Amino acid sequence: MKLRSLKDGNSLYNTACLLQRLGDPLEALRTFRKAIDAGFRNMLHLKEFLSDENDGMLALHGTPEYEEVKRMVEAVEVTGGG
Repeated sequence: MKLRSLKDGNSLYNTACLLQRLGDPLEALRTFRKAIDAGFRNMLHLKEFLSDENDGMLALHGTPEYEEVKRMVEAVEVTGGG
């Protein structure tokens, strides 16, 4: 329950990575989106998360959820996320 109330972008990103490794890519993607909304702006990690072939994230490529988060990452990049 406490995981759902996280508001820190770094903690949310780490939780998304954990969910991804545990084999829940859809929940990982939802949590990743929350991390971006909370201000997580590390472009290297943002791009790496979406392109991870080993943990199934690319299996969601083309879904509305994936494409929305991809657009969010692209917007961060355009605005100079670090």
